[in-house]
Amino acid sequence: MPSILLISGLAPSILFIILKLNDYIMNNKKRYRITVSGRVQGVGFRFFTRDAAQTLGLSGWVMNLSGGGVELEAEGEQSAIDRLIEELRQGPPLSRVTDLDVQELAATGGSGEFFIRR
Repeated sequence: MPSILLISGLAPSILFIILKLNDYIMNNKKRYRITVSGRVQGVGFRFFTRDAAQTLGLSGWVMNLSGGGVELEAEGEQSAIDRLIEELRQGPPLSRVTDLDVQELAATGGSGEFFIRR
């Protein structure tokens, strides 16, 4: 019988904590679509972006656009997104970023890797 008391006594508390934690994570995660213009293809920009995003613990993807730009979606803590945007403005050594278009999207709660789309 003690295990039933333990489950009935602790399970609601643990469930409450899990739900609150999930709510906190979902409310603090942000997702953005960012389009980068300039000399950003053929200079390692996608790899640079992937590495920076992974270091910052973000999930999402990056890909080349047919018009010469690069597009990405990144999700995670706002501070990490802000840091990624700073990194994107600088880019890798051979790049030259002329513009960033940043649009906030609804967070999906996704967690996982940041990868290069082909």
